[in-house]
Amino acid sequence: MVVNKNKPYIILITGASGSGKTAALKTLEQKLSSDLASINYFDDMGIPSADEMVAKYGSGEKWQEWAIHAWIDKLVQIADKKIAILEGSFHPEFAISRLQELGRTNYLLICLHATKAIREERLTLYRKQPELAIQDMENYAQVLKKKTVDLGGMVVDSTNRTIGEVEQEISNLIFKYDMESILIHSKDGKTR
Repeated sequence: MVVNKNKPYIILITGASGSGKTAALKTLEQKLSSDLASINYFDDMGIPSADEMVAKYGSGEKWQEWAIHAWIDKLVQIADKKIAILEGSFHPEFAISRLQELGRTNYLLICLHATKAIREERLTLYRKQPELAIQDMENYAQVLKKKTVDLGGMVVDSTNRTIGEVEQEISNLIFKYDMESILIHSKDGKTR
């Protein structure tokens, strides 16, 4: 695989269900020029059933490792964009280890996090997915937050914040960590 070590700048956005990742990225996507950014949603690849994951990969975790490696391999091949963003509820260490294997150093890891009560409210009232408002999801949220910090990433707290505020913080983090190689232009042509 031929990898451009400088392009694109890779932004990884993880977090548990109900943390606000997708909503914040959809808001950011509306502001970014498609000439500048490749926006990718982990779940777009299709999520097999738990039984399929075990049958083909041995476990759900092994499937996720395979899937995130496949995504990273796809993102590093992008040559015509300045940034490539991947959003999803994935173990960040799988992504970072693959980037390191490929010699990539120009990436930013962000974990969106919210309190259990806020995530459960979002999952039950707004997303109509009460089956995800369980203790296992809270445990997963805490693991993702800790792993992100351990890997040198940034945690964005989406508790009691508007989607616009969360999107703005993500934009600010992108600028802070790669100001020289990235210029974000909104669809109306203004630099952000």
